[in-house]
Amino acid sequence: MIKKIEKQLEGLIKKYKLEKKLSVGKIKKIVYNAKGARDIIETIKFFGPKVSDLDELNSLTAVFMAAWNYFPHKDLGGMSPNEKAEQFKKGKGTPAPKSSFTPLEKMSPLTIRPHGPTEVGFVRIGKNEWGFEFPREYFEYFDKLDELETSDVSAGQYEKKLQSFIRKMPELFDAARLLAEFYTFNGQLKLAGEIFQSSTGMARTYFPENFKAGRDRIPWAWVDNRPFLRLFLSHAMFVERHQKASKARPLYEEILLLNPGDNQGVRSLLSTLYFKLGLAEEVLALGKKYPKDLSPEIIMGRILAFIKLGKEKEALARIKKDKRWIKHLVIELLKASHVKPENCRPDRVTLGGEDEAYYYWEDQGAFWQATRGAIEFLKKNFR
Repeated sequence: MIKKIEKQLEGLIKKYKLEKKLSVGKIKKIVYNAKGARDIIETIKFFGPKVSDLDELNSLTAVFMAAWNYFPHKDLGGMSPNEKAEQFKKGKGTPAPKSSFTPLEKMSPLTIRPHGPTEVGFVRIGKNEWGFEFPREYFEYFDKLDELETSDVSAGQYEKKLQSFIRKMPELFDAARLLAEFYTFNGQLKLAGEIFQSSTGMARTYFPENFKAGRDRIPWAWVDNRPFLRLFLSHAMFVERHQKASKARPLYEEILLLNPGDNQGVRSLLSTLYFKLGLAEEVLALGKKYPKDLSPEIIMGRILAFIKLGKEKEALARIKKDKRWIKHLVIELLKASHVKPENCRPDRVTLGGEDEAYYYWEDQGAFWQATRGAIEFLKKNFR
């Protein structure tokens, strides 16, 4: 595996003409002496200006993740995280430090220590990709936020702590999101709305003047972008549920423009919102952007949109094409009553499971019932 990674790195260095700045030996030395995954991420930045799109950035990042997991680390006594993990599985030795066990793509800002910037920045990490950069102070507050989330404190103490974090580090987007969600839960919607508005607005001040969503992107693959994307999505959902659904539409659409890979499931929320707004054509357009997507709101939403538009031939063609993926969803829609399965968990959904079908019925079942002839169409054409 190590030889394969070395060859991949050599190929990347030659491809991007970085022989004068990087070598496989230098990358191995960086990994060996690294104090945290941020060091390897800093190395990826050499490639940033030369990367043309998000897929290319993801492929590049995957090679460096492999280097991190398979190359030796000084902190692990010359072993790699992969070797250390295997040793621990066999009951030998002690666990490696948390940062060494965690795959790079799954790391949260809480586990990464920056060594570069002294203030918050927004930098180009690809041809049209951008990413937030945070100073050490930011991550110190992230640790405190993590401790707060796991501590046993009163609601009042929780509120005051979050307020304090935001005053000292306004760019702590997760703290702003949590405080807004806290106020939402307690019915203080005006306060929640103000926090969402001011925090997302402040984040936008870091975008350059010529930044254009769609052309320019803020990919989830860049770990430091995730707090902002989480905040932005929470804001959009708040607007839909507690203000006006139509005002949430441009927010959801912008999130997809900024991160079209959609690691947050925004497309499913947007599909349902389009039905709320009576925009069946937009549901079909969204499905075209994600032709291989199997999320119920996209795959079944497309069928329902065809029925709403009187395009039964197209709806039937989709049923035949997607039959193996939608059977459990159709069964749920055709039930006389709907009971939440015992295996439902708020933190995960089983692909093709009863829980997925039930949640889909909750999201779009009402639109099937409200569409004349839709349920009958399913009964007639799905066997």
